This record gives sequence, C-alpha cells and structure tokens, in this order.
Amino acid sequence: MKILSIHDPDRAATRKMVSESEVEDSTSDSSESEGSDSNLAETRQDSDEAPVLEPLQNPNLGQEGNMAVEGADIGTQNALYNQQILSMLGEDPGKRSKFGPNIHEELGARWTSYLREGVATEKRKELLLKHLVPDHCRALTPPQLNEEIQSFLPLYALKNEHYLCGLQEQLGAGLAILGSILSIKLEEPNKDPVLTNDNVEKLVEAGKLLTNIHQGLSLKRKFEINPHLNPDCRSAAIKTSLDDFLFGSEFLTKVKAKKEIKKAVSEIKNPNTSIWNAEFKLQAPLLQISNERRQEAEETEGPVPQTTSGRITPLQESRKEEVSIDIVSQVEVNTSQKNAGRLKFFKDQWGNISNSREIRDWVSGIILPFSSKPSQRRIPRSKNNYNSSMNVPNHLLADINWWIHNINNPRRPIEPTPYSLEIYSDASNTGWGAWCVGQEAQGFWDNTQTSYHINWLELCAAFYALKCLAKLKSNCHILLRIDNVTAIACIHRMGSTRHSTLNSIARSIWDWCESRKIYIFASYINTKENIKADFLSRDTQSNIEFELNQNIFIKITEEFGCPEIDLFASRANTKCQKYVSWRPDPDSILVDAFTISWTDYNFYAFPPFSLINRVVNKIIKDRATGILVVPNWPTQPWYPQFMRLLIEKPITFLPSEDLLFFHFREKHPLFNKIPLVAEKLSGNDETLKQYSYCYKKWWKFCLQREYDPFNYNFNALLIFFTELFNSGLSYSSLNCYRSAFSLAFSYKPEDGIVLKRFFKGLYNKRPAAARYEATWDPYPVLTYIDTLFPNESLSLKDLTLQLSTLLLLTSGHRVQTLSKITIPNILRHEDRIEIRIPDKIKTSGVKRKQPCLVFPYFKEKPGLCVASLIDYYLNKTGPDRQATNTLLITYQCPFHAASTQTISRWVKEILQRSGIDTRIFKSHSVRHATTSAAFRSGLNIDLIRKTAGWTEISRVFNDFYNLPLATNPVDFAKCIISQKDYDARIIKIDLPYQKIGPFGKHP
Repeated sequence: MKILSIHDPDRAATRKMVSESEVEDSTSDSSESEGSDSNLAETRQDSDEAPVLEPLQNPNLGQEGNMAVEGADIGTQNALYNQQILSMLGEDPGKRSKFGPNIHEELGARWTSYLREGVATEKRKELLLKHLVPDHCRALTPPQLNEEIQSFLPLYALKNEHYLCGLQEQLGAGLAILGSILSIKLEEPNKDPVLTNDNVEKLVEAGKLLTNIHQGLSLKRKFEINPHLNPDCRSAAIKTSLDDFLFGSEFLTKVKAKKEIKKAVSEIKNPNTSIWNAEFKLQAPLLQISNERRQEAEETEGPVPQTTSGRITPLQESRKEEVSIDIVSQVEVNTSQKNAGRLKFFKDQWGNISNSREIRDWVSGIILPFSSKPSQRRIPRSKNNYNSSMNVPNHLLADINWWIHNINNPRRPIEPTPYSLEIYSDASNTGWGAWCVGQEAQGFWDNTQTSYHINWLELCAAFYALKCLAKLKSNCHILLRIDNVTAIACIHRMGSTRHSTLNSIARSIWDWCESRKIYIFASYINTKENIKADFLSRDTQSNIEFELNQNIFIKITEEFGCPEIDLFASRANTKCQKYVSWRPDPDSILVDAFTISWTDYNFYAFPPFSLINRVVNKIIKDRATGILVVPNWPTQPWYPQFMRLLIEKPITFLPSEDLLFFHFREKHPLFNKIPLVAEKLSGNDETLKQYSYCYKKWWKFCLQREYDPFNYNFNALLIFFTELFNSGLSYSSLNCYRSAFSLAFSYKPEDGIVLKRFFKGLYNKRPAAARYEATWDPYPVLTYIDTLFPNESLSLKDLTLQLSTLLLLTSGHRVQTLSKITIPNILRHEDRIEIRIPDKIKTSGVKRKQPCLVFPYFKEKPGLCVASLIDYYLNKTGPDRQATNTLLITYQCPFHAASTQTISRWVKEILQRSGIDTRIFKSHSVRHATTSAAFRSGLNIDLIRKTAGWTEISRVFNDFYNLPLATNPVDFAKCIISQKDYDARIIKIDLPYQKIGPFGKHP
C-alpha cells in the first residue's frame, strides 16, 4: 500500500493542499499489495454502507503531523484521497520510461566499464574473501552438486556448472553487502543520519532482485543438468526443492522410492490397448476362458452335425447373462452376450449380433499375412510333401544360409543382461544427432537424403549413432532411445515387409551388430524429453563444413596423383574413400588426424586455416608425403616452412565463386578474397638431403663469383646451370638442381619461361638416356658366392656381404626393400621362408599389395640357399643385437641397423670380387641383371612383374630393365683381322641371348 509522505511536518498545520509533484510514487511488492487488498476487504465487511476511504496515516510524520492532515479542509482531503486511489492503481503504463533517473557520472562510468569488461580476477577474489556470507544465512552460498549426479555429466556440462556456481558466489557476496547495510538501519535506526528512508527502500528492492536472480540461476543449473540424467533420476529431480544441495538432500531417497514403485507397478499385467494396431503383437488373449467354461458352452449348445467339409456346425443359438470384464478399465460390468459359435461358419448368426460391416468382414475369415508368401503357397501344391524342391529367390539365400548355420545352436540368456550403453538419436530435415553419456555425434544429410521420409531418416540416424558411439563395443547389449515408432518397429522386426528402403537399413543395422555380437533394443522416448539429440540434429554448424569444388580437386589429382586418405573431412564432404574426421563420424576410419601417424599414407589435406601451422609441423615430424591445399598467404608464419617442403611445382587457384562451397552449395563468405594453392609436400629427410647437396654447390659457386647466395639472381643461376652442364652432369641431375632452386627461390613469370627454354636446349644437346644399355650375367656372381661355402668358416663381414647380395639376386627388389626387413615379419615354413614387408616402399600405392619375399630351401646347393643362410646369420648375430629388430645390421661395433647406402656398398664389393666392372654397374644394376636373366630363361613376364613389385600393366620392365648382356666391343675387330673361325664367330654374334660373361669371358 502506498504512503503519502509530507516532507516538512512543521508546515502540516497550515493545511495547504499538497501538489502532485510532492507525492512520491513507489511500486509496492506483492506482499504489500495483498495486505492492502485484505485491509480493504475487512473495511467492506465491517460496514454495510458504501466504503469510505480513511485519511492516510504516515508513520514518519508522527502523531502531530497526522492530526494536522486529519484537520485539513474537505478539498484538501479529497485531493489526498484521489492521490491514494491513483497510487493503488499504480503507474500509468503509457507514461512509463525505459530508463530510471541518472546516477552520479563517475559512478556510471565505472559501472559501464565493469559491465563491458568485467572486474579483474584478482579483485573479484579479493571482494569474495572480504564479504563473506553471514553464518545464520548460509543459503546465500551456492548449493553443492550431488556426488551421485556428477558421474552423469560430460565435461562441458561440468564446466557450465562451475561457471554458474561462480556467478552465484558473487551474487551471494553482493547480498551479504546489502544485508550488512540493512542491519545497520534495523539495529541502530537513530545513529545513521546519512542512510535515508529512500535509500533503505532502494536497497530492499535491490535485495529482492538479487535474491530472485540467485534462485533463477539455481533453476538454470537444474535445467541444464536434467537432460543428462536417466528417466528415473530425471522424474525424481523435477519434484525436488532447493536446500544445501541443488537437487535436495533427499534426492537419493526419492530415486530409490521411485524405482521401488516402478518395480511394483511393473508386476501388474497391463491390458493390451493396441490390439487393433497391426504394428504390435498381442501380448495376451482378450478373455481368459478356462476348460470348464468351454465345456459348459459346448453342453448348452447341444449336438452339432457334421458338414460336408468335416467341420462342426452348431444348431442352436443360446442367450445367457454373463459377467464380462472391461479390458480398458478392469471393472466388472453386466452385459447380455450372445454366443454365435465358430466365427467362420456363423456369419449369418453374427448378423443378428452386430450390423457393423467391418465385423462381418472379419468374421468371414481371417487370413494370416504369411500365408501369401511363396513358401507357404508351395506346400499345398506339393500335397504337403516337405521333401519336394522349390526355387528360392536370390535375395532369400542369405537368410537361409544364416538359419542353416545357426538353427542348431540357439542361445538366449535366461536373465536380462544390463545395457552397456544408452544411446539417444534423432533426425531432422537438415541432419542427425546422437549422444550418450560423455559423447556426442552429429552430421548433415547429403543432397539425396534430404528428400527422404522422416521414418527413413530416423532409422538412418539410429544406425549412424551406433556406428559413431558404439564403434569400439562388442559382445554387449545396447539400448536405443528413438522418438519414431516406425523406426522402433523396423528394428524389433529386423526389417520391414512394406518398405524396401526401411528393410535395407534395418538389415544393415542388424548385420553390423551381429558382426560385433551386439544385441540392441529400441525404446520410445518422447520428443520433449529427447532434448539433446534433437538439438544436435538441428545445430549442424554448417558454417564450418566447407569443401573444395570437385572439379578443382580433379585437376589437383591429375597433376599430383590420387591420394589414399582425406585427413580433414566428414561423411558429407570427403574427397577420398577413406577419411579421418574431426569428431565422431559413422564412416570415418579414425577421429582426429593429429593422433595418428601420417608416414604410411599418401594423404590429401584441406585443413581449417587455424590448423595449417600444426599440419606443416606434423608433416615434418612424421616425414609424410601428400597433397596440401592452403590459402596463398605469404605473410603467415607457417609459409616459409611450408615452401621448404615443396617437391613439385604448386598449382594456384585465383578467387572465384565456384572455388569453395558449404555443404548445401552455399558460397563461402570469403570466396572473392581467398586465393588457394595446392602443393605436393614431403617431410622426408631423403629429399631434403638431396637438395642440401645442391645448395652446397650453389654456396661454393656464389663465394667464388662473389654473389649473394640468399638473393635471387637469375643471370647467376643460368651461369651456374651452364657450368654444371659443362662438367658432364646429365639432364636428370640438372633437373634435380632445378627443383631445389624452385623450392628456395620464387621465379618471376618471365624468368620461368626463359628457364624452360634453357632446359629444353640442354636436352637437345644432351638427351636423357637410360643409365644402362646392357646388363651383366648373374652366373659369375653366383659362382663366386658358392665358393665361400661353408658358412661356418666365414667372418661376420663376409657373411653379411654374402647374405645382402643373395637377397638382392633372388628377390628382384631394390636395396630399400632389404633395409625394411624385420625379424618379426620373417615366417618359417617346412620348405621355405616368407618375409613380409609392411612398411611403405617406392612401389607402394593405393590398392597395391605389399611385397612378400619367398626363399625356398635349396638342399642341392647349400652354398646358394638363402633360407639356410638367414637362419645361420640370425644365430650368429643374436648376441650382438641390442635394441634393433632389423635383419641386416652392421658387422662392426656398435651394431645397428644398416642403411640403404651401407647395403649398396656391401653389394658393390661382392660384384667387384666377382669380376663385374663397378665403374659402370652399381648396386642397383642387380635388379636389371636378375629380372633380365629370369626373362631369358623363359619365366612368365607376369610372374616377374609380381615378384619385383611392378603392376600387371606396368611397362617399366620392358622399357628399362629387360636389357641384353654386355659384350666385349673389340670382338668384332678381332674377328675381322684374325679371320679364324670367322663364320662361327659371326653365328655366335647373331645368336640372340647368347650367354657370355662380361667382356667376352665365357662362364
């Protein structure tokens, strides 16, 4: 109730009318309004006359001041009464302002700064420690979160809870400050002249607002936590009230009581209310008729004759009063029931009971759905001969095979198994969402899926939820929470007979679960309760799912080759069949590309722009090779390191409308500002080592000519290439230098054209040619190695050199393959040894099998038996091996894994001992010699390609490795001059594939 306050009590005796400007309006709270209404009601009850408003009594005026008001004239009192009525009506809504009176300018400036930027953390902690909550008002402290609730919450919910709890602590401290000010006024009202009544009223109203905010934050915390609870805990949490704990001190007791009630109610058999719904099976018969009731009914009907079909037909129609049970309400009611006899043969009798056409159609005969299946129609045709044969459609073969393998060993647990996971899923027209405790998953529909029916989308969302959140589960039970009854029915029935699309997805779900021994059960959940999954299905974050135009990607693959895996993709925008997602995805092979090794992948990466620096460092760390697409931003800190990893010329794409798209073909907001560049990168040390030699030569050249090696000088570069060409370097070697300088310097467009023409001129002067035009015969090398037997007499050095050369000769592979052989990958059989090479080698590629080296036991030639030599080598080097499991190790201390250069040097030494000219033929020539010798001996070329690691359509062997044997160039001149055995020599020269040793020495 509003109070009329006269500011100057001494002038009240003059009985002057108080103007409207001297009346202070203040909004009363709900309790004061209720008190005013009750006082008015009491006044009306005390008097039967029209209500008369009493003069206002202001306690602040004292008795004398109030008497002066009462003694005022009639006009003054009427004005006062009018003011009282207006104060009861409240403020005029039309005159209400959006803002209140101004506060002090300095105070407003400081508060604005705090509201915009907040109070410093240290200052806030200091204020919280300074203004503690009063002991007798502990409710100002935030209620603690129940320990039994914490286990249900994911990490983001715990962070949100911690943040809201901190806000409540600050509100509690603010209320404590207000309480201390109010306590001063209440305890010592006469000793504080500064604290006026107006200030006290404002403090009271502020306290009410703050307490309401405090209580609202508590409710907000409960609202955020409720979706993470299971249904039993959620229903109990809704009914709890706040105390020292957020969900009340008796929360655990209420949950237990809820479960006890649920257990007791579940024992009561509920009536079947869905008997007319074809989607559900009948759980129990409508009426339980005992044998006595059935026998009594037959006796009352009397004798029945036999029909021509052999079925019994009753003759009588009897009426009797019976007591039936209302199925829905379970209440006994008296009805007059007619017995019409058997349904199918008493259609006319049923006409007297009901005129419903639907009932008469039902009575005329019930046809079971499965009776129309081909397998059921075939039985009468074969005269119930179950041994007869029938044609089975192909789509049924999988089901029949399943029954053949599983019909003899059916298993089902007697007791129900607890569910390992409870997964919630939902679908919308834009995407799907799923979650369980601590995990979330969501995604888009592609352009074709968005037009599908919601039943298909819901079933597909459940499948995606399983593949994302239960990918690592096996041999367990999982509960699915779905808000679509059709999807639930398809899962329970393991398919659908009406819709082939739903049947296909349901069968895929169960096939996926069967392979992991997972049993699923789908349960209905109301959409209002499925809050989290529904939110995830609609909040698909389309602004971060952008992709490169498919035509641009095709151009990149034409230049750099097809990659194996997309490292930053989702099911909606992946460019490769295999991909790694940044969050759980149904079809991704892994999640988070930074947690795996990139070494064994020929990757494609179009990462978010904020992760480019991490991607470049990851390439260097893992020594990976692949395609990277990034913005062409030279000023970024990662750009110099990125340019140093280039191994091929990059491709630049200027900004255009069709360069970048979001999932729904929306243009990227920066499509007209971002130029992209695609490059082939390599973090392999071998490439950098090869380039480092080129840079050393350039450094030496610049010091001699007094050039700056770090500044780009095109004329100096041409002089450098000319000197290298004059020194005898081949065209391929010069191209290596060209690639190294392309990595270090940025050519101008006009310089690039000149350099291209310059190298074309070098090629015309010295065309590129194969390293070897002929090869040597492996026979002398094998003969020399055979003379080293027995192996027990050899030193560790000779044994190592012998094994390395024999492995190269009998495998047909490169030295790199030998360096990858590890002891765990050596498999022993009775007649052979198999060595598997899982590591990436030069011939590795997409859909190519890794090599498997096979070495049989040669008992006839023990000196050339590679399998026996491997066994002996492992026994002899066993004590010297330390932490390495590589087959070939160095023969001097410290014993470590042999590199490719070391193995090449060993093989070259054996070739030199055997009489091969190592000035011409290097260690890699062994691959030429062995494959050519195998082809000359008549071995199938497909087997040669498969053994050496070439594809079936590869022309590498025909173009570069299938070489003739080297001959002595002086043979022709000697034949002409000596004229001895001239005809025989001419014949020998013309004979193809004549086996002669190097330089004319016959083996």
